[in-house]
Amino acid sequence: MKNLNFLSLFLISFQLIEAASKNGVRATTNSVKSYKNDSHANVKLKGLNDLMDFDTWAKKYRKNYKNYVKSKKDAEKAFKQNAASIKAHNSRKTETYERKLQAHSDLTYEEQKIYRMGFIDVSESENSTIPDFSSKKTYTKVNYTKLFPPAKDQGLCGCCFIFATVSILEYISRINGDNDIYSEQDLLDCDTLDTGCDGGWLGNAFRYVRDKGISNGLVYPYEGWNNTCRKYLYPSIFSIGEVCTYSLNGNEILLQALIDQGPVAGAIALTDGFTSYSSGVFYDKNCSSTVLDHAITIVGYGTDLKGGDFWLIRNSWGTDWGLNGDLKKSFQ
Repeated sequence: MKNLNFLSLFLISFQLIEAASKNGVRATTNSVKSYKNDSHANVKLKGLNDLMDFDTWAKKYRKNYKNYVKSKKDAEKAFKQNAASIKAHNSRKTETYERKLQAHSDLTYEEQKIYRMGFIDVSESENSTIPDFSSKKTYTKVNYTKLFPPAKDQGLCGCCFIFATVSILEYISRINGDNDIYSEQDLLDCDTLDTGCDGGWLGNAFRYVRDKGISNGLVYPYEGWNNTCRKYLYPSIFSIGEVCTYSLNGNEILLQALIDQGPVAGAIALTDGFTSYSSGVFYDKNCSSTVLDHAITIVGYGTDLKGGDFWLIRNSWGTDWGLNGDLKKSFQ
C-alpha cells in the first residue's frame, strides 16, 4: 500500500471518567464487523448531473440573500462557475468520483475555506511513542457509521475541529450502550484555547472536555456562531480523563488503529472537488500533504471496483453532502 499523503492523523486516547466501561475507548471485535447493509455499498456514478438553474437551486435550499455573507449577484456568479466545473468534471470518464451541487454551491472555493473549514495545525504531539497496534486482525472492510448519529452540519462556521471531537465522544457513548448527543455549541462558546468559528485544534477541544466536560446537545443546541458561554445553565453530562495525541503516518498503522482502537479524528487538505463531492472514490493529485485545513473523522475503510482502496470519512457538512455526509477517500 502507498503511504497516506493527505492526512495528519491524531489518535485520541483517553480514559473515561463518566459513563465509563471497563474497556475504555477500545472498540470490541463486534464493533468492527463488516456490515451487510452498508449504506455506502453499490453506489454507481451517474455521469452528468441533472444540474439545476440558480433560481431552482436557491428555492430548494431556501436561500435568503438579505442577511448572507455575499450578495445575490455574487452568489449567482459563483453558482454558475461551480456548476460549469461540476459538469466538466462529471463528463470525464477517467474520474473515479462524481460531484454535485450542494447547499453552499453559491460560495467560491476560497469562501468555502473561510466559512466551512477551520482546522488549525499546531504541529503538536504530546506522546512520541505510538501505541502498539499489533493484533494484526484483518478485515476486507470496516464501517463504524452505524455507531454514529447522522452527519451533522457546521454551517457557515469554521469549527470542523469541534464536530470531529464531538463525533468521537458520541461514538464512545454508543459503544458504552448510550445514545447521548453532545453539545458542539458548548465548545464553540466556552473553549477559550481555540477561536470558535475562526478555527481551532483537536487537542485543545479534547482537553476542554477533559477539564470542563461537555453539555447535552439537546438542551444546549448548535447555533452556528460564537455566543456567550452558558455552561452554568447547561451542566456537563460527560467528561474524559487524560488526553494523549499521536500522529499516525502511513496506511498500515492507520488500518490497525481503526481495527484495534476505533474511529480516528484527523485533518485533511481540501481541494475544490472535495467541496462538491457526491459519490465514488475521491482522488485529487493536488491534495497537499502539508497544508491541512479541515478536521474530519475516519470511520472505516474498504475497496471499490473502480476507485480501489479507500478511507471512509465522516464530514460535518450535513447529510445532503456526499454519501449521506460521508466520503470515500483514495488510499493514494
